[in-house]
Order: sequence, then structure tokens, then C-alpha cells
Amino acid sequence: MSCFGVAFTASPQSFWETKDKARKIYQDHQLTFYCGCSYTQKGKKGTPNFGSCGYKVRKNVKRAARIEWEHVVPAWELGHNLQCWKEGTRKSNTTGRKYCLQENSEFWVMYSNLHNLVPAIGEVNGDRSNFPFAILDETSNYGECEVEIKRVKSQAQPRGKVEPPEGARGAIARIYLYMWDRYQFDLDIEQQEMFREWNKSYPVSDWECERDRRIARAQDEHNEFVKEKCPND
Repeated sequence: MSCFGVAFTASPQSFWETKDKARKIYQDHQLTFYCGCSYTQKGKKGTPNFGSCGYKVRKNVKRAARIEWEHVVPAWELGHNLQCWKEGTRKSNTTGRKYCLQENSEFWVMYSNLHNLVPAIGEVNGDRSNFPFAILDETSNYGECEVEIKRVKSQAQPRGKVEPPEGARGAIARIYLYMWDRYQFDLDIEQQEMFREWNKSYPVSDWECERDRRIARAQDEHNEFVKEKCPND
């Protein structure tokens, strides 16, 4: 672990720099967050190994073939109530997300927080969209990767729900609770209760603890919901 002994500089100047930090944090733990697929990283390009996890492409071959850095708490959830998001949505030459990144430094801090970024198969990242997590009666469309997604076309945003694999639920809960405590975005009571239950029911993993230590060196802040459960921390 000596390669992680030197602190990263804080406050990245672009999201490319943020993702570069994330790649370094995961450089000896190249497993996707939801599916547990191994992947190889060559420069900025990550390529999942479907055979390592029994992943089956649902539809989008191009996105399935790459690793993307997923916001566990979606950018939409962090920003859609901000004035910059509403202004950007009304403009013809940009979006709420892009406009907030340009105009709102507080949104940039939330958006680039490494505790909220995980490597995911691009197709799963795209299909998840900004959907909240839930427990569903659906079946997986991704082979042995037990991610279940329900789409509801008639529903207002967000337009669906996602059930993550059990192995990811504890980490999801601790990321959500940290981000909610840190930034105070809107989170309904049902979601709060579910994440508190997941936090209790699914113990912290060795990798969660090591990831938290590495991120703390990168941005000078622990996720206390993880740190309090880790030995010798």
C-alpha cells in the first residue's frame, strides 16, 4: 500500500482530474461496483471482463464495453433543486448539470466528491440513470449481475427504480448517508429509513475501509459512516 502513502492534491480543476484520482484509488482493486466484474485499465480506458462475473449485455454493446465512473447519489438528485440547474434546463445551449458545473462552485464540490464515485459497467450506469434505489420484484437483465431496474414511463422524474445486489447495499447506504449529511439535499423518509437499515444489516468490507482511507488522503475527508465501522480507524 506504500504507493498510496503520498497525499493527493485537493480540489481538482476538472472532472478528468477527479476520474484520474479515482482510477489511482482503484488501481489494485479493479472490480466493478454493482456486478463485481474485473476490468483492465489502460490509461483512461477501462474494459470490463464479462467472463469474470457472468455479465450479459442487455442492449447497449458500446457502453457495456467500457468502465464509467458512476455517481452513487446521482447528479440530478444533488442538483435539480438548485437555481443553476433550473436555469440551465431552460437554456437551449446547455443542461442543468453543465450549467451548474460552470456557475455553482458548491455543486462542483458535490459532483467531484470521490466518496460518491464508483467504477461501473457503462451500460448499467446508463440504465440506472437518476433512478433511486429500492427493493423490487423484477429480474436482472444483465445475466449473473443481480441489478434489477424497473422503468415507469408515465412517472415524473425520476422515471424508475433500481434494486442493487446485496453485496453493494451496505456501501450504497453509507455513501448516501454521508452525502446527505454533508450536503443536505432532499431525501425522502422511506429512502432514509432504507439506507439506515442497510447500513446496519450489511457490514463494512475491508475494501470499503481501505477505499475510505485512500479517499481521505485524496480530499482530506473521511466518510464517517464508513470510518466508524473500520478497525484501527
